[in-house]
Amino acid sequence: MTITNLDPKHVCYNCGNKGHLSHTCLKPQKQQIQSTKVTEVDLKSIIAKAVTAVMNMRDVAKMTEQAKVSKKAKEDFQAGQ
Repeated sequence: MTITNLDPKHVCYNCGNKGHLSHTCLKPQKQQIQSTKVTEVDLKSIIAKAVTAVMNMRDVAKMTEQAKVSKKAKEDFQAGQ
């Protein structure tokens, strides 16, 4: 199969007509779009996840600080006996 003798079922990506490819299309070349996937950003969901992560980190930091205080109190108590 040669470029000029294409199967009529081939469709041009430029004009949408059958029988030729876009690089041999006689119509003006249209702008090429690299990505046609639409990305929707759910801002509320992203913010909710970020807030949850911050709250979890604050809880972990608080528990760590409480463990340090508890350990210090235990050491002080044992040193006093």
